[in-house]
Amino acid sequence: MVGDYLATGMHGGIIYIRSEVDPYLMGKEVGQVEVTEKDSALLENLLEDYCKDFSRYGLDPQEILNHTFVKLIPVSSRPYGKVYAY
Repeated sequence: MVGDYLATGMHGGIIYIRSEVDPYLMGKEVGQVEVTEKDSALLENLLEDYCKDFSRYGLDPQEILNHTFVKLIPVSSRPYGKVYAY
């Protein structure tokens, strides 16, 4: 579940979302790419730690991983570079 203008202004890092994302909801600075095996391994490690930290809620990392994940990355490392004069 995401709102309008998801990741607006993003110029670094990665966002993983546990659902499909309609492109019209994303800020123009981000693009959606396929989750790789490396990403899946990272997500598994992160979710195992997360579920341990919040174990009192009975979270199961494998149940969470059974969902579709989307990966968002910035399309530029300098999204506002053309705005400023040097």
